[in-house]
Amino acid sequence: MNRAIYVDTGFWIALLDAKDSQHGNATKVFSGDFEDNEIVTSESVVGETVTYLNCSLKRHDLAVAFLDHVDASPLRLLEDDPTTRTEAREILRRYGDNPLSYADCVSFALMRKHKVNLFAGYDRHFAMMGFQPVGVG
Repeated sequence: MNRAIYVDTGFWIALLDAKDSQHGNATKVFSGDFEDNEIVTSESVVGETVTYLNCSLKRHDLAVAFLDHVDASPLRLLEDDPTTRTEAREILRRYGDNPLSYADCVSFALMRKHKVNLFAGYDRHFAMMGFQPVGVG
């Protein structure tokens, strides 16, 4: 594996939901850019993804399929700790002019801590924070 790629909620949703406007892009990126790379995410992103699939889309089948994928794949979950949560809160306070979710702030703190510079997702805030997108449009 030559790179770590952090996967955000919007990417997982686009990959799983064939009706999502980014589904084609996510499928292409997943089958191309993810090959031979380490895929990482966080428990916050897993929770956000499951909640959206199950509660907003009302697709329990997709929520369970996603959890099955998380459990069966070599995906690495980055775990937050008190230092990460403190940094996430500082990020949220610092960027009051941008509507950041707490999950995004945790993601940014984790990415910094683990030196992950690449992300797969459709949230412009990752690029705003200096992270590089992987094959997403």
